[in-house]
Amino acid sequence: TSGEETGLAPSVGKIREIREWIDGRCRLAIASGISIENVKEFLPYADTFIVATSLCEGGGKGDSFFRYHPKKISAFRKEIDDYELLSSTDRNACSTG
Repeated sequence: TSGEETGLAPSVGKIREIREWIDGRCRLAIASGISIENVKEFLPYADTFIVATSLCEGGGKGDSFFRYHPKKISAFRKEIDDYELLSSTDRNACSTG
């Protein structure tokens, strides 16, 4: 799913609602508007993110759309890794505690 137009994120409420509807029967991907600043909001609900513009140099305008910014990619990945580490720690605490 996506937001209302390219580059705009969907609402977290929309994604949460879709997650409830599919109830584990399939994966949920978000194809628009995900960035370093908002990815953590969607991680509990989405399985896959299709990301381009927010990780490009110069905001993805013109030729910069084809040049990804390594620091932005690293920061994006760190947000996901941090979330997964925290989630894993929480699950382990529940199972051992």
